[in-house]
Amino acid sequence: MMLYVFASIIIVATLIDRSPLLLLSGLGAMSAVILLVYKDTLLSFVAGVQLTSNDMLRVGDWIEMPQVGADGDVVDITLNTVKVQNFDKTIVSIPTWRLMSESFRNWRGMQQAGGRRIKRSLFIDASSVRFLAPRNKPP
Repeated sequence: MMLYVFASIIIVATLIDRSPLLLLSGLGAMSAVILLVYKDTLLSFVAGVQLTSNDMLRVGDWIEMPQVGADGDVVDITLNTVKVQNFDKTIVSIPTWRLMSESFRNWRGMQQAGGRRIKRSLFIDASSVRFLAPRNKPP
C-alpha cells in the first residue's frame, strides 16, 4: 500500500515538473488547515462513539453538569451537541466532546431504581433530637 502511495506521489510530481518534497509539504499544510477547520467535529465524533459504545448517555437520561448549567433530561444527541432540557424548561446545548473531557453525573441508575432526588435543605436543631419516651396507655 505504501509503495502505491509513494509511486503515485512520484508520478504526480514528475507530471507537474515539481519536487516530490514540495508536493508532500503542500499536502501536509492542507491537512493541517483541514484539521483546524474540522477540529470540533472530529472531537465530537470520537466522543460520540465513546459515549455510545460505553453506554454512558441515552436520550431520556437525567444528567447534571454544573460547569455548563445543565441539570435535566437529555432530549437530543447529535454529532456535535447534546441538548439537555433543564427542569425550568430551558435548553442547554453541550458540545459532545465536553462530556468526555469533563465530568458529568448521570442519574439513570436512580431513576431505574425508582428513587427520587429532593433538592431542598432541611435544617434540624441537633439539641432537639432525643429518644422517644414510652407513651402512657389510656385506661
